[in-house]
Amino acid sequence: PGDIILFEDGDKFPADLRLIKEFSLYVDEAILTGESAPVKKQLDIVDEKLILADRINLGYMNTIITRGNGEGIAIGTGMNTEIGKIAESLQQEIVEPSPFQVEVNRFGKLLGIIILLICAGVFIIEIILIMATEGLAFGPEEIEHMIDAFKIAISLAVSAVPEGLVVVITVVLSIGMKKMAGRNALVRKLTAVETLGRVDVICSDKTGTLTKNEMTVVKMYLNEKVLDVDGVGYNIIGDIKESGNPVNMNPDLKRFLEVCLFCNNSNINILDQKTGEVSVVGDPTEISMKVLALKTKLNESFEKLDEIPFDSDRKIMSVIGRLDGKIVAFIKGAPDIMMRNASHVLLDGESKSIENAKDKILNQNNEFARGALRVLGVAYKELEAGYDLNNIEKDYTYIGLVGI
Repeated sequence: PGDIILFEDGDKFPADLRLIKEFSLYVDEAILTGESAPVKKQLDIVDEKLILADRINLGYMNTIITRGNGEGIAIGTGMNTEIGKIAESLQQEIVEPSPFQVEVNRFGKLLGIIILLICAGVFIIEIILIMATEGLAFGPEEIEHMIDAFKIAISLAVSAVPEGLVVVITVVLSIGMKKMAGRNALVRKLTAVETLGRVDVICSDKTGTLTKNEMTVVKMYLNEKVLDVDGVGYNIIGDIKESGNPVNMNPDLKRFLEVCLFCNNSNINILDQKTGEVSVVGDPTEISMKVLALKTKLNESFEKLDEIPFDSDRKIMSVIGRLDGKIVAFIKGAPDIMMRNASHVLLDGESKSIENAKDKILNQNNEFARGALRVLGVAYKELEAGYDLNNIEKDYTYIGLVGI
């Protein structure tokens, strides 16, 4: 603690930090909070009682910088970090009875009381019968009969206790664990299987917790058509299809994919071309868009000249560069925001007025959103050598939508 740490995009925080400098800093905290969207960090003072996800002036160990850079002071290392606290809590076994155990214990107590009452009743009945037949005189024979009656009551109590119940319950739960393991659900404690038996519905908004925390492009809207995208996660094997048939590369699709590939600050390293395995660093949304382009094996030389970073006010990001000898701005952002400044739309290889297409684009945006997709618009603008950065995000050509 107390060390000054410098960091940039792609780095992992080596400790818990109090940020002292930041430049467009975004951090992927999914490993800690379960939130898939990168968090914009700021230097503002916040209440120490806030939950971890809202402490925007702190960086946590093992979380990844997806964009930007900065400096921070280490305030916690090792087991004294938030990640360390989680690791420590996992090592501490907290034994709590499951609902099933509670029911079994309740049943056991009830069964014990019933058995005792029955045994006592049997013993009393035996004594009454002895007294009825032998009279009230208690000699050695009568005492022996009473002892026999007591033995019968004890035997009845012992035989009534279900000794095999514990074994049967353990076997049944073990079978449940085995079946769940066959569906890739690993159970650490048997009590978890017991508790799940009482669950009817699981409600969660933690996309990255229950899944792999890998965004995937599954839909595209181009030339007033909806296209489907094969593949899961960050694997670069997959096809773009229309009505189940693969789509051939065309100028409009190529320009769409160029925006996904070049208006992007993520880094993807292909580990195995055959299996599609990759290693990634960056914003999950940007990674998914670059993966989409790599699925088509799009490979072009692009010289990046300028960038207008995304911010929460504009909700747009632009990258300017040289492609095939021409200067082009590639733009992506919130569909409705981008619509306001677009003057044209790309349709069948031609740049046409966007007025007649606005309603269709917005309706499709709403349709994607209703399907629980994160939707971004993509656009481009051809520029002259003396371009003005202040005019980049005006009068551009809308291309389409990407659903993630």
